[in-house]
Amino acid sequence: MALESPYASDFVARQAHNQRCSAALVFFFILFFLLIGGAVDFFYFDAFSSTAFPIATLMALAVASISTAAAYYGGSDIILGSLGAERLNMQIPEHRELHRTSSLRMCEISWAITPWVSS
Repeated sequence: MALESPYASDFVARQAHNQRCSAALVFFFILFFLLIGGAVDFFYFDAFSSTAFPIATLMALAVASISTAAAYYGGSDIILGSLGAERLNMQIPEHRELHRTSSLRMCEISWAITPWVSS
């Protein structure tokens, strides 16, 4: 999808498309781990031809689920922490200016009505 396409200007459609792509990515991530666990159980533990318990498959599912949950619930904190980002303190003039500038710029980008903010 090129940024110049008409589809790119519709934010709601792009958001829905990105949600579908993210859900597919998570699905294939978990499926990949299940396949790896199943292969380990099949080739090393012979878990599918006897009454043995498929422990590697369940361990792979647990690792994939924990990784997915950590990314979903804490992904933004992990990324922002790695960049050294911090919350804005509105008592600091530079932080207020950054907040005002970024808010106005986001309104311009989304074609929203710019809010009036008293100084």
